[in-house]
Amino acid sequence: MDEGKIGNRYAKALFLLGEEKQMLDILYADMIYVAEVLRNIPDFSFLMDNPVLKLSDKKKIISAAFASSVNSITMQFLDLVTDQKRESFLDDIVRCFIDLYKKVKNIRLAVLTTAVTVTDDTVMRIRKVLSQSLNAEIEMSSEVNPLIIGGFVLRVDDLQYDSSIAAHLQRIKKEMQNSNL
Repeated sequence: MDEGKIGNRYAKALFLLGEEKQMLDILYADMIYVAEVLRNIPDFSFLMDNPVLKLSDKKKIISAAFASSVNSITMQFLDLVTDQKRESFLDDIVRCFIDLYKKVKNIRLAVLTTAVTVTDDTVMRIRKVLSQSLNAEIEMSSEVNPLIIGGFVLRVDDLQYDSSIAAHLQRIKKEMQNSNL
C-alpha cells in the first residue's frame, strides 16, 4: 500500500478520535512532540524501520520515548500503529495528522527571511497583519540570509513575495541584458 495512503488513513483515524473525545489540541501537541523526536533523533526512525528488532522491543522503545510526555490516547495510538506493523510509517502518519489539523484549524505557515536579525516585535506585527489579511492563524518563523543583502522575502505556504535587494538587482541586471539585445 502507498506510504501516503497509510499515513493519511491513520492520521484521519486519530484526528476523528481527537474530535470525538474533544482532545484535538492535546493530540496535536503530542504529534508535534513526536515529530520533534523523529527529527532530532535519527536513530529512532532507524530502530522503527529495523525488521530484525522484535515488536516487543519496539514497543518498549516507544514507551520509553513518549509515555511520560504524551497523553494516554496518543500512547494507545502509537501502540496500535506498532501492533499493526506500521511503525516505519510513523513519520508520515505524524506529518499527515499535523497537516490535517492545520487545514481544519486554518493555520498557515509563514517564513520571513531577512539579511539581518529582526526583533520579535517586528515578527509579531507582520504575523498580525498576515493573520488579518489572510483571515487565518499564522505560525511564523524568521531566518537570516545575508545573501539577500537587504529587504525581505516572505513565504506563506507555497506563495513567496520577494522584496529583497538581491532580487531587485537581479531584475535590473535582467532588464539591462534584455535591452542590449
